[in-house]
Amino acid sequence: MISKNIPANFSPPIATPSVDGSNGHGRRTFDAAEVKTAAAGRTLDILVHVAGIPSSKLDGQHHSCPACGGTDRFRLVDPEAGAVFCNQCFNSNNGDFLSASQHFGRTGDFPETLQRIGDFLGMQPTREATTTPATVDAVGHLAAIKSCPRESLITYGAKAEIHQQGSSSEFKVTFPVYAPNCQPCSDFSIWPYSTNKKRLKGMLAKGKPAGVFLPHNADGTPRFPQPGETWLIVEGVKDASALHAKGFMVVGINGEKLSPKFVALFRGCNVVIVPDRTTSAEEKANESAARLAGFAQSVRVAVLPLPLDGSKGDDTRDALKQPNGEELVKNAIEGALEWQPNQKKMNQGSGDEEPSHCDIAAQIWAESLVDKANELSRYCRHQKKTWKWNGHTWEHIEDDHFTKVIWQHMHIRGQRPTKSKVASVEQALRLMILAPTTGDSTFWLSPPRDMPSNFDPQSAIPTKSKLIFPTAGMPAAGWPVFDRTAAFFTTGAHDFDFDQQGENLVFPDCPNWKKYLSEIFDDELDQILTLQMFVGYCLTELTNQQKFLLWSGPKRSGKSLGAKMIQLAVGKHLVASTSLLSLAGSHGMASMVGHRLAVLADERRLSRQTAAEVLPRILSITGEDYVPINQKYREEYAARLSTRLLILSNETSPLLDEADALTSRMLLLRTRRSFSGSENIYLEETLRAELPGILGWAMQGLAMILTGQRLRSPASTEEDFLSIQEDSNPLSEFFADCLVSDPVGWIPNDSLHDAVRRWADERQLSTIAKISPKRIATLLINAMPHVKRARKTHFNKTTRGFSGVSLKTDNL
Repeated sequence: MISKNIPANFSPPIATPSVDGSNGHGRRTFDAAEVKTAAAGRTLDILVHVAGIPSSKLDGQHHSCPACGGTDRFRLVDPEAGAVFCNQCFNSNNGDFLSASQHFGRTGDFPETLQRIGDFLGMQPTREATTTPATVDAVGHLAAIKSCPRESLITYGAKAEIHQQGSSSEFKVTFPVYAPNCQPCSDFSIWPYSTNKKRLKGMLAKGKPAGVFLPHNADGTPRFPQPGETWLIVEGVKDASALHAKGFMVVGINGEKLSPKFVALFRGCNVVIVPDRTTSAEEKANESAARLAGFAQSVRVAVLPLPLDGSKGDDTRDALKQPNGEELVKNAIEGALEWQPNQKKMNQGSGDEEPSHCDIAAQIWAESLVDKANELSRYCRHQKKTWKWNGHTWEHIEDDHFTKVIWQHMHIRGQRPTKSKVASVEQALRLMILAPTTGDSTFWLSPPRDMPSNFDPQSAIPTKSKLIFPTAGMPAAGWPVFDRTAAFFTTGAHDFDFDQQGENLVFPDCPNWKKYLSEIFDDELDQILTLQMFVGYCLTELTNQQKFLLWSGPKRSGKSLGAKMIQLAVGKHLVASTSLLSLAGSHGMASMVGHRLAVLADERRLSRQTAAEVLPRILSITGEDYVPINQKYREEYAARLSTRLLILSNETSPLLDEADALTSRMLLLRTRRSFSGSENIYLEETLRAELPGILGWAMQGLAMILTGQRLRSPASTEEDFLSIQEDSNPLSEFFADCLVSDPVGWIPNDSLHDAVRRWADERQLSTIAKISPKRIATLLINAMPHVKRARKTHFNKTTRGFSGVSLKTDNL
């Protein structure tokens, strides 16, 4: 199946008629409606002579299919319409003789089918001869048959395409569909020339989530509701475009009821729901209004000037077709009544019946949001957990606490709470307080009107009452600052704010922190600079540097206290504490989801087997690859972790990496002096008091990265790097001393093994001398990836060895 984007006005090959009525490509053009009229009473003849179906198979019984040959699969289902069916090759798009002729007659595209049927019926082409190309306006045709202005359809993103399936092709018009995160999530297609009712009505793309239809700005970007604006909600894109042409701002939804995940789009807006005139649509409109109550500034439900039908009522476009339809519809929208929690008729039977749990939940939620002092207005649901706004951040609460609150509200309202009733109301309320996203750890519940769209909430640095947005090309003190409210979801924030002079931030000094770093790093400024940039790197979701930090040193050398202050600067809610051993386990990476930094503390050298499991995971995380996330009691899924790794170790390197793959990703810091016996037990308290200055220090490191500087290991730890390489690969020194890359070089296996043994014996390295030829080969290929295993045959004798490398015989 192929779909090709084409302009709204497209001139296909069928549209250049010649003087004899052909289109310049040897065929003439016919109108589908006129062909149907002319074919009345002759549909079976058309199936025989145009579609090529034997008349003996048009008796309504099961026969072998004339197209695919399958037995007992083909039959005539509607003689008047000429509709046939094959449950193997033609079980869709089989509305009448037109589609059957296109499929079984193998006529190619739809216009060619019309031409052949028109010729059979002796019709004259409908288009007059012209020397200029005619235009097939798929969007215009859709506008005509659906009673929607063409310009409004284009405002909702309408694009004409050629839908090709096999040898046949057909025009369709597609509309983008948007998710709650304001990104396209699917598309909705209508086939305006189709005879199939489902295609003519329109269908969402298979396997894609449902969304909403939005008008577009002049630059093609979608226009989202903003607080204070008035927006209409209708079913479908066609009604939305019809009302948009009358001057309204309209969102079209898929179905009769607004999904809970979209209610946050209308936060602070004045909403008018305009349902179709059916019982079901008006009931669903009241359910949508209950969901919007509290999110929207006001919610009203309009009643179209049409008779109410139980199942198949008229819609907005039908109302507009009436005499004075536009005036009547506008009056209905302007006169829409304010929705109230008890507006819906909850009792359809006797007056003693109790409202449903959905009605109770809607009333409790709506009233709680009108009364801002009510604590229910401070809850939201995110990642299958309930969160409560504590005036500073969103904190996780146990389900029992939320159940208790609901029980109390039902009791106050006289709803006679029971265990089953409370459980049902709680389930409904969880949907109403559901956050508009599922994967991010920081996001907007409702973005402020003055917030630029390019400010990513995942990059924001939250302080006590402010949000700081790191911006490339600006010093850290000049980064934009916005007020922080409950509309910004974060599970943690710093308990201080920076002072400001005008629009610039003022970072306090942190002299004790700087003195502490100078002492533990022996005044090696390059190590301090690397640490400053790495901590700044951890403040946002940036992972493009593809680095992790290994901080090694003896006991009591300052690593743990330094890591603790780094965690406080990043934000403890964004830091995961784990270990390399845990990372090797089946659930090791689940603890890192939603965290910007993972601290793997006090690790010693791992076994070869554990290291073999850990190394690929570190490489995948730092390399921005998708990794499997296996959380307990949940289905495994793949995700890209934006987690930076900080490994603390008493060893120079706790990882055995014979392939030397980690060194290119590693930043190495080394504290060489132990303060055992002379520790300052009050130092942590002193450094905590300088946390605002430490955060400012880290933000200045981030500003260096945003200007294009790269994270690099300091030169003062170069020798330690070499030591790590030697520990990881015991033959690294041999390879450096005795081997040289040579495109035409060749070393036999035996010669390489003998060279290693002689080199080790000369240096009295008995352990290396005992390394097997198989491991020597593995270490060689890991250290010199260009080297390949190869064979040479001489006088019918085959010798195994390595190509691309030669021995330096003078060093042996």
